[in-house]
Amino acid sequence: MLTPFVQNLLRQTNNPVIIEIGACDGRYTQQIFMCCERGVPNFFSFEPDPRNVELCMRAMPSIVKFIPAAIGNVTGKVSFHLAAPQPNGEIGSSSISPFKDVTKAFPWCQEVGNIQVECWRLDDFCEAFTMPPEIDLIFMDIQGAERLMIEGAPKTLARTRYLWTEFEGIESAGTLYEHSSSLKELHAMLPGWEIVEVINGDALLRNTKICR
Repeated sequence: MLTPFVQNLLRQTNNPVIIEIGACDGRYTQQIFMCCERGVPNFFSFEPDPRNVELCMRAMPSIVKFIPAAIGNVTGKVSFHLAAPQPNGEIGSSSISPFKDVTKAFPWCQEVGNIQVECWRLDDFCEAFTMPPEIDLIFMDIQGAERLMIEGAPKTLARTRYLWTEFEGIESAGTLYEHSSSLKELHAMLPGWEIVEVINGDALLRNTKICR
């Protein structure tokens, strides 16, 4: 969800630089884009699930640079675990992190296949393509692979102002994905960052080294 803080951040930023990781069907891409009221956003969006790629390409504004790939701690081909659709038909629970207890918590969330997809370390992607010196927001929803992204992005995160991330928050459900991490664990991987807000199983963090 886009909280009022995130919406205002985007509205008040000139020509914001945004990286969205795990775009699903492009729904949040549109919401993020609509908040960018000052100048032209430099917007990169990643989604590896082939069932969502066509939806993303149809839903996204043409200015968004869409990359049909995952973001993790390696660059190259990786295994991607396909989840069954949610009861509402949305396909949003697949991950590069293997399933563990996710089906116990959500019985509908069965693994229905395993394919190879392209994956980037975010640092490698930013070096391979022209990126502005500062990133305003990384918005990610990648189903238990959050710490893999952080492991592959130390240089990029050092020049990122804000990070929106999901975290493991259902203590009674066990470990949903192999690499699932609590907010405390993710925060420990980000020295110099502070937690701005927590909404259910999502959190916004701010890089205090570049945000005054």
